[in-house]
Amino acid sequence: MCTKSRENTEEGTGRAGVEDGQMNLVRGRPRVLRLDLASRVLSCEGARHRLTPSEASVLIVLLRAAPNVVETAAMWEALRGGVPARQTSALRALMHQLRSACIRVFGYDPVQTVRGRGYRLRPGTRLTCF
Repeated sequence: MCTKSRENTEEGTGRAGVEDGQMNLVRGRPRVLRLDLASRVLSCEGARHRLTPSEASVLIVLLRAAPNVVETAAMWEALRGGVPARQTSALRALMHQLRSACIRVFGYDPVQTVRGRGYRLRPGTRLTCF
Protein backbone atom coordinates (compact mmCIF):
# COMPACT_ATOMS: atom_id res chain seq x y z
CA MET A 1 0.00 0.00 0.00
CA CYS A 2 1.06 3.54 -0.62
CA THR A 3 1.10 5.57 2.58
CA LYS A 4 3.74 8.14 1.86
CA SER A 5 3.70 11.54 0.23
CA ARG A 6 6.00 12.27 -2.69
CA GLU A 7 7.01 15.76 -3.73
CA ASN A 8 9.12 16.27 -6.79
CA THR A 9 10.91 19.56 -7.14
CA GLU A 10 12.09 21.31 -10.24
CA GLU A 11 15.74 20.43 -10.55
CA GLY A 12 17.98 23.00 -8.97
CA THR A 13 15.24 25.43 -7.89
CA GLY A 14 13.71 23.67 -4.89
CA ARG A 15 10.31 25.00 -5.98
CA ALA A 16 7.31 22.71 -5.64
CA GLY A 17 4.33 22.67 -7.96
CA VAL A 18 6.10 23.91 -11.09
CA GLU A 19 4.34 23.27 -14.39
CA ASP A 20 5.52 24.85 -17.63
CA GLY A 21 7.40 27.55 -15.72
CA GLN A 22 4.44 28.61 -13.56
CA MET A 23 3.87 27.89 -9.90
CA ASN A 24 0.87 25.66 -9.25
CA LEU A 25 -0.28 27.57 -6.18
CA VAL A 26 -3.53 28.18 -4.35
CA ARG A 27 -3.48 31.11 -1.93
CA GLY A 28 0.34 31.12 -2.00
CA ARG A 29 0.82 27.42 -1.24
CA PRO A 30 1.38 24.44 -3.55
CA ARG A 31 -1.71 22.42 -4.46
CA VAL A 32 -1.69 18.80 -3.33
CA LEU A 33 -3.44 16.02 -5.21
CA ARG A 34 -4.81 13.38 -2.82
CA LEU A 35 -5.74 9.78 -3.55
CA ASP A 36 -7.88 7.86 -1.07
CA LEU A 37 -6.80 4.25 -1.63
CA ALA A 38 -9.89 2.67 -0.10
CA SER A 39 -12.42 4.57 -2.23
CA ARG A 40 -10.10 5.46 -5.18
CA VAL A 41 -11.26 9.08 -4.90
CA LEU A 42 -8.85 11.65 -6.29
CA SER A 43 -9.31 15.09 -4.72
CA CYS A 44 -7.79 18.55 -4.65
CA GLU A 45 -9.15 21.72 -3.08
CA GLY A 46 -12.70 20.34 -2.90
CA ALA A 47 -12.84 18.83 -6.41
CA ARG A 48 -13.29 15.04 -6.43
CA HIS A 49 -13.30 12.20 -8.96
CA ARG A 50 -13.53 8.44 -8.43
CA LEU A 51 -10.85 6.60 -10.40
CA THR A 52 -11.25 3.16 -11.90
CA PRO A 53 -9.13 0.43 -10.27
CA SER A 54 -6.71 0.55 -13.23
CA GLU A 55 -6.37 4.34 -13.12
CA ALA A 56 -5.65 4.24 -9.38
CA SER A 57 -3.08 1.48 -9.88
CA VAL A 58 -1.25 3.50 -12.55
CA LEU A 59 -1.13 6.55 -10.29
CA ILE A 60 0.27 4.47 -7.42
CA VAL A 61 2.93 2.90 -9.67
CA LEU A 62 3.98 6.38 -10.84
CA LEU A 63 4.07 7.70 -7.28
CA ARG A 64 6.23 4.85 -6.03
CA ALA A 65 8.68 5.33 -8.91
CA ALA A 66 8.81 9.15 -8.76
CA PRO A 67 10.86 10.93 -9.95
CA ASN A 68 12.01 8.05 -12.16
CA VAL A 69 10.44 6.90 -15.41
CA VAL A 70 8.26 3.80 -15.36
CA GLU A 71 9.00 1.86 -18.52
CA THR A 72 5.92 0.84 -20.53
CA ALA A 73 6.67 -2.87 -20.07
CA ALA A 74 7.14 -2.38 -16.31
CA MET A 75 3.83 -0.50 -16.10
CA TRP A 76 2.00 -3.42 -17.76
CA GLU A 77 3.83 -5.90 -15.56
CA ALA A 78 2.62 -4.01 -12.49
CA LEU A 79 -0.94 -3.70 -13.78
CA ARG A 80 -1.65 -6.92 -15.58
CA GLY A 81 1.33 -9.20 -15.25
CA GLY A 82 2.59 -8.32 -18.73
CA VAL A 83 0.91 -7.51 -22.04
CA PRO A 84 1.28 -8.45 -25.68
CA ALA A 85 2.88 -5.74 -27.84
CA ARG A 86 -0.34 -5.16 -29.79
CA GLN A 87 -2.05 -3.91 -26.61
CA THR A 88 0.07 -0.77 -26.15
CA SER A 89 -2.90 1.27 -27.40
CA ALA A 90 -4.82 0.08 -24.32
CA LEU A 91 -2.15 1.61 -22.07
CA ARG A 92 -2.31 4.89 -24.01
CA ALA A 93 -6.10 4.92 -23.58
CA LEU A 94 -5.75 4.26 -19.84
CA MET A 95 -3.20 7.07 -19.51
CA HIS A 96 -5.57 9.41 -21.38
CA GLN A 97 -8.39 8.59 -18.94
CA LEU A 98 -6.11 9.18 -15.94
CA ARG A 99 -4.85 12.47 -17.37
CA SER A 100 -8.41 13.67 -18.03
CA ALA A 101 -9.41 12.87 -14.44
CA CYS A 102 -6.36 14.69 -13.06
CA ILE A 103 -7.06 17.76 -15.19
CA ARG A 104 -10.66 17.88 -13.91
CA VAL A 105 -9.53 17.63 -10.29
CA PHE A 106 -6.09 19.22 -10.22
CA GLY A 107 -6.23 21.68 -13.08
CA TYR A 108 -3.30 20.21 -14.99
CA ASP A 109 -1.86 16.90 -16.17
CA PRO A 110 0.71 15.56 -13.66
CA VAL A 111 1.73 12.65 -15.94
CA GLN A 112 4.62 13.15 -18.31
CA THR A 113 5.23 10.90 -21.31
CA VAL A 114 8.90 10.10 -21.83
CA ARG A 115 8.96 9.28 -25.51
CA GLY A 116 10.16 5.79 -26.32
CA ARG A 117 10.45 4.83 -22.63
CA GLY A 118 7.32 5.24 -20.54
CA TYR A 119 5.73 7.64 -18.06
CA ARG A 120 6.56 9.54 -14.88
CA LEU A 121 5.06 12.13 -12.58
CA ARG A 122 5.98 15.63 -13.73
CA PRO A 123 8.54 17.44 -11.60
CA GLY A 124 6.70 19.59 -9.09
CA THR A 125 3.72 17.26 -8.71
CA ARG A 126 2.55 16.87 -5.14
CA LEU A 127 0.58 13.67 -4.62
CA THR A 128 -0.43 12.06 -1.34
CA CYS A 129 -2.00 8.62 -0.86
CA PHE A 130 -3.87 7.73 2.30
